[in-house]
Amino acid sequence: MSTRTPKKNTALLRIQTMAYINKSQQLKQIKRLEDRSFAGIIEAAINLEPEENRWRIYEALKKQSSTMVGMNARYAELRTKEHYQVMVDFIDWMLDKAQVPEVEAPDDDLPDEEE
Repeated sequence: MSTRTPKKNTALLRIQTMAYINKSQQLKQIKRLEDRSFAGIIEAAINLEPEENRWRIYEALKKQSSTMVGMNARYAELRTKEHYQVMVDFIDWMLDKAQVPEVEAPDDDLPDEEE
């Protein structure tokens, strides 16, 4: 007997994602101004495999969103702390919904200790 991981319901995840976005004025604004980039982040999170490394995925998606929100945003309206924070929270929520297990930050990403 095989021990396959059950397939996630991506249709349900898309519905939940749109409901989550529609509850936030900032997320709706990000979606309106950065539709293609925002859709890319959503698709990347939806299509993740549960055994992937959450920390690395989180960091990659955060980096991918860095030109969408916060101080490096293309649109002045999205250059706020609030837009940045709502995007970070959204990425974390998406990873939870995609059922990517939490892991600690890898040691190679931590600064060296001084002796």
